[in-house]
Amino acid sequence: MEYLVTVIVALLVLLAIAICCDTFFKKVPPGKSLSTTSMSPVSVVIISDNNASELRRYLDVFLQQEYEPGYEVIVVVCKDEDGTSDVLKPYLGRPGFYTTFVPDTSRYMSKHKLAVTLGVKAAKHPLVLMTDADCCPLSNRWIATMAQQCTDDVDVVCGYSNYPADECHYKRFYRLHKDYALMREASAGRAYSTFSRNLLFRKDEFMQRDGFLGNLEHLRGEYAFMLNKYALGDSVAVCLAEEGQLVEQSPSHKMWRNKNVFYEHTRKGLARGRWYKCQMILETSGLYACLLSSLAVAAFSAYRSDWLLMAVSLVVLMVLVLLKLLLAKRAMKLFSTHVPLMAVLPFELFMVWSKLAYAIRYRLADKYDFVSHKQ
Repeated sequence: MEYLVTVIVALLVLLAIAICCDTFFKKVPPGKSLSTTSMSPVSVVIISDNNASELRRYLDVFLQQEYEPGYEVIVVVCKDEDGTSDVLKPYLGRPGFYTTFVPDTSRYMSKHKLAVTLGVKAAKHPLVLMTDADCCPLSNRWIATMAQQCTDDVDVVCGYSNYPADECHYKRFYRLHKDYALMREASAGRAYSTFSRNLLFRKDEFMQRDGFLGNLEHLRGEYAFMLNKYALGDSVAVCLAEEGQLVEQSPSHKMWRNKNVFYEHTRKGLARGRWYKCQMILETSGLYACLLSSLAVAAFSAYRSDWLLMAVSLVVLMVLVLLKLLLAKRAMKLFSTHVPLMAVLPFELFMVWSKLAYAIRYRLADKYDFVSHKQ
C-alpha cells in the first residue's frame, strides 16, 4: 500500500509540473490603450526583398488604413530583380507615399538592417511601424490598434503575425507557441525576441542608440534584435487584438527551414535568454516525464493486475491531455489563431525534435553563411 501512495503522489507531482510549466499556463496580459486624441502620427516602413507580387496584392491595404493622427508609408527596396520598381511607379506622387532603394554596393552589413535604417531615417513621424512586404494587415485599423498601445512609458510595441488559415497547421501552431511564450516574457519585463514581423518603436530611441549597432554583421534577425535592444523592462507593450495583427505569406519548405536555422544563429546574440530557455526546457521535460511515467505505470499495473493503480495512471494521463487542450484553446482564442485541438499534443511532442534538427543543421553549417562580413 505504501508504494501505491508513493507512485500516485509522484504522478500527481509530475502532472502539476507539466501543467504549471506549460507555455499557455500563464495568460499574456493585455496592454494599456491610449485615447485616439493622444496618439501620434506614424511612419510605416515596409521592407521589400524581391516582393513585387506581394506589393501588388498588399500595398493598397497599407495605404487604406484609418488613422486620424496621420501616417505615411515608406517602402524600402533591398533587392529588385522581379520588377518591384514597376509595381511602385503608379503609387509615386501619392501624398504620404515614399520609396527608397538600398544601394547595390552595400557591403559588410546586412541589407535588411540597412533597409530598416534607411527607412527610419526617412521617417517624418515620431513613431515607426515596421513590417515586411510579404505581410498584410488583417484590418484597416492595424496602425491605430498598434499605436494605441504606445503609451508615454512605452518605447516598443510588439505585435503578432502568423500564416494564413489554410497554411500547414503545424507551422501555425509553432508560430503561436513561440510568440505566445515570447510575448509573455515581454509583458513580464523580460523582452527577449519575437518571431512576428510586426513592430512599432520610437524613431528618436532608434537614432539616439545607434540603430542596429552591435549586431550589424548578422544577416537576419532584425525584428528580434530590435526588440531585444530597445524593449527594456516595462518599456515594452504587446498587442494581441486581431485588428492589430498581420498575416504573412505562406513559406516554402526551404524558407521555413532557413528561418528556423537562422534563428539558431540570431539567438546567440540576444540578451536575457536564460530564463526563457529554462522555461522551454522545463515545459518539454515536464510534458515527457508526466506522459511517459503515466504510460509506464499503466502498463506495469496492467501486467501486475493492479487495477486501482492503472486507473489512477490513466486518470492522470487524461487530466494532462484535457488541461493541455484547454490551455491551448484559451491561447488560440486570445491570439485569434485556430488549430485543430486534437493536433495540439502531437505538435508539442514533435516541436522539441524539430528544434533539435534545426540546431544540428546550424551546428553543421558554415557560420559565414549567417554573417555579412566574410573573410
